[in-house]
Amino acid sequence: MQLVTIGSITLLLWAWPLLPANAQSNAADRAKEIQRALQRADYQFASALADSAIANFKQFSPTQLAEIHALRALVALEQNQSAIVEAHFLMALQLAPELQLDPIFFSPAVQARFEQLRAQLPKAETPQRVETRYVIVPDPRIKAAGKSLLLPGWGQRAKGHRTRGLLFTSAAATFAAATLTTHFLRASAEDNYRKANSQNVAQRYDTFNRYHLLRNNFALGLGLIWSANALEALLSPAHTAPVSIGIISPNLPAAHAFLLAVAVKF
Repeated sequence: MQLVTIGSITLLLWAWPLLPANAQSNAADRAKEIQRALQRADYQFASALADSAIANFKQFSPTQLAEIHALRALVALEQNQSAIVEAHFLMALQLAPELQLDPIFFSPAVQARFEQLRAQLPKAETPQRVETRYVIVPDPRIKAAGKSLLLPGWGQRAKGHRTRGLLFTSAAATFAAATLTTHFLRASAEDNYRKANSQNVAQRYDTFNRYHLLRNNFALGLGLIWSANALEALLSPAHTAPVSIGIISPNLPAAHAFLLAVAVKF
């Protein structure tokens, strides 16, 4: 019976370093236990404690785990395991970039090597302040519609639609000229009709009536073209060139600025 008890106690002592962290001590005490083992020069026990904690990393905060990795690197250094010293130091720095080594346990040479590794790590990017600036692009359609009301095709040309503007201007000019021409011909035919006698009154009335209808039809066509031209200028999108917006960070040199081309359509 006594032999079984002694054997159980011996087995427990051998297995105790490999038990989960919460079965031995809480997370805050683990680093102190490793430090006490280092002070006793019990490197095998310190190594087992550190490895057990690393295996159960979920029970530790990043800062606590970083301290344990640093102590594990020190144990490896004392055991001449130089191959894993830097690996544990790097893990410690990745977990806690601002970690400082305790000068009681780490010699100046070890601290210098630790700082060299810290300097080799990529620097964390400083968050850049982003400024929101609004670019107000006026809608050219209202002014274009007003211009087209004054002169057909003017608003289209103002929006960059030169061909469309030329077509409206040509069509309006043609119908305006035709309206004026037929109006003068109608006036002349009306005078002749008023001076007609019984022999030519029917012929002169037909001439007057023909020019009268032509003038009215051309005037109606001119009105339709004028209205369509103003409506098209108001509703159709403008031919807008891309707007170049420069984005410059106050912390970056001008060489790193870049332009963003934005095409705005209405």
